[in-house]
Amino acid sequence: MCGSFHLFKSELLLMGAFRNTIFASRIIVINLISVVALSEKAKAFYLKYGFKEMLNDPFHLYITLKDVKKFGLA
Repeated sequence: MCGSFHLFKSELLLMGAFRNTIFASRIIVINLISVVALSEKAKAFYLKYGFKEMLNDPFHLYITLKDVKKFGLA
């Protein structure tokens, strides 16, 4: 149960970051969100939400703002 709560909390944090980025993009130009996954587990989490690997580093991931907007958060 604790593991499920942690995943749920992580998803809420990610969706909050997506929403805040969408709002910020109304003021400044933002094309993508970039993250560095610290483990295979973290990488799998981000990939589940549409992040893609950078060509030069498989743990450096990105998602375009266009793809973020598909979540319908704003």
